[in-house]
Amino acid sequence: MESIGVETLYTVAGIVAATGLIVQVIKVLFPGDNPDAQWTRRIAVIVAFILTSIVAVANGVAEGDNVVMFWLAVVLNGFVAGLAASAAFDTLKYGTARTVEEPPA
Repeated sequence: MESIGVETLYTVAGIVAATGLIVQVIKVLFPGDNPDAQWTRRIAVIVAFILTSIVAVANGVAEGDNVVMFWLAVVLNGFVAGLAASAAFDTLKYGTARTVEEPPA
């Protein structure tokens, strides 16, 4: 079995896996906070966005007319990876991806 390498981080699936691992390490480093699902989702999106930005810049920034589309793709991929990582965490922990319930009227 191969470990997570740099080539793996070039994919959204690799970013999702790395984001999940990093969020779990962050939760272990701050055990007294007892993070809830919203905290975990926010941290996952932030971590995924940062990872996607680092990998994109390390891989080479587009030049010319493609700069705007390049950064738009970085932002969208970061949010998709962060949401996927938080949904994967919810599914593993609770058996289903949790949703926010509306309070009774």
